[in-house]
Amino acid sequence: MIKIATLWNSCRSGYLFKPLQLYGFNWIKPHTMARCVNNIKELNIHKEASFEYKLSVEIRGEYNIHGVVDCLDKKKNTMYEFKTVIEIQDVYYLQLAVYAFMYEMVNQKKTKYILFNILKNSYAEVRFKKGALREVIDILLHAKYNTDDKTHMEIFIRD
Repeated sequence: MIKIATLWNSCRSGYLFKPLQLYGFNWIKPHTMARCVNNIKELNIHKEASFEYKLSVEIRGEYNIHGVVDCLDKKKNTMYEFKTVIEIQDVYYLQLAVYAFMYEMVNQKKTKYILFNILKNSYAEVRFKKGALREVIDILLHAKYNTDDKTHMEIFIRD
């Protein structure tokens, strides 16, 4: 089932590399899959929510940033980033921050940002200080385009 869903999503989205990111499709057992499905249902996401919601913004006329949010529930003003992992890593918060920045550039509504671990049925509501999202983007762009030393990025993600 996961293999079919991954292939379908890859074709639909145009992200043909997605199936290559997985090392196999037998990593989740049927009873675990059933629990994960139930965990998502408990979120009570509105039936009109958008899944695989595409975002794209231009910054300073120089950079184009694109992303795909796992779920955007406009009825509840909530963005969800789903993970199926043993432990949430810092880089997932950074990913959500980038999505939040892009979304807030075009949407002025107060939005809740949720990082949800489907496997563990745990979540964090992430709040960003005013101006912090822009600062994060500036740091990321500088690190990507103005330095060869990736150590700075590793320290930034960790701290």
